[in-house]
Amino acid sequence: MPIAVKEYQPSEDVLKKIVSEISHAHLPAFFERKSVITGEEIARFHRHEQTNKFVLLQIFREWNTVSSKFAHPYFDFTHEEVQAALQTFQNVLSRHILVEKLEFRALFEKAVYNTLRLVLQPETALVGFFFAGKESISIASYDKYVRYFSDFDFAVSGIAAYHKREGLTTMERSVFIEKFRRIVQLYEQKHRRGVSAYREDLFVELTGKRLAEYGFDSAAGVAAPRNETPRVADSFPPPRVEAPRVTDSFSAPRNEAGTIPVYEPVKRVVDGFAKAAPVREEKISLDSIPIHKQFQFVQKIFAGSNAKFKETLDAVGKCGTWEEAQTFLQTRVLNMPGIVREDKVTEEFVQLIRRRFE
Repeated sequence: MPIAVKEYQPSEDVLKKIVSEISHAHLPAFFERKSVITGEEIARFHRHEQTNKFVLLQIFREWNTVSSKFAHPYFDFTHEEVQAALQTFQNVLSRHILVEKLEFRALFEKAVYNTLRLVLQPETALVGFFFAGKESISIASYDKYVRYFSDFDFAVSGIAAYHKREGLTTMERSVFIEKFRRIVQLYEQKHRRGVSAYREDLFVELTGKRLAEYGFDSAAGVAAPRNETPRVADSFPPPRVEAPRVTDSFSAPRNEAGTIPVYEPVKRVVDGFAKAAPVREEKISLDSIPIHKQFQFVQKIFAGSNAKFKETLDAVGKCGTWEEAQTFLQTRVLNMPGIVREDKVTEEFVQLIRRRFE
């Protein structure tokens, strides 16, 4: 088997720092005079195409989750005519994407996170994304996501082409790894440049800086720690991206249906919060919550709304005791439809709040 591509091992602090810098460099200027972004604007939002594609991928997955719930005992949703109508509906929605500022911030920062992982750890990221712990997947499921990759697209599409040429209907994880390494090797021979130079170009396009400027050691493949403390103030980073058994947020999709959907405008819940006089002024710092955990909390507990997540943290941060915060969670969060209290993510979120009062 060809030699594996060298991968960098960045710390979460370094990734947070980069995500925060890119977010603050692009979001404020765009949303200075508007509060929403359209699908067409998302597709060209950042100069690095992969980031825009990962934003659209998240919207696509979100729509998969919604559309998979279309069912009713009085109607036959499996009928060919109904399926055709649903496909038309999805296609129309894909031309009317509209995302509010706070929601887009979460999507964008997760996309940046996942793009960083793809550039710094390409093999690990791709294996985690497509296989997510499985030993094999169908070619059909793989094909659905090829178009969402522009970084290392020559490898992603080349692997698909190989399997189709061989008439294969499934893709083995071990074969994917072998072909990925071989295609990278052929790329270097054809273009007479190392894949390290290709990745350097991607990183510069994404961040505006070279790998060495963030302390990445070209020999060891690691990011050296820095003295300053990175912040991701007021930001909801990914992912992560879903990010890759590289990180929990960069995982294979659970549903296979649909096209890129409209994204519902955020519904604010702050007006429904109890008007109790705040006892504590301190907030629970987002910096203290790992990026992938933030994404899990938002997706599983707050229906994908970063705004609701932050507002809840602010609200419980003003509670005077754990009992008061627990009452708030029981009445305002844990009783919402779809919440599974025994779920590991839900339990971790409750423990996070509880530690605030210990």
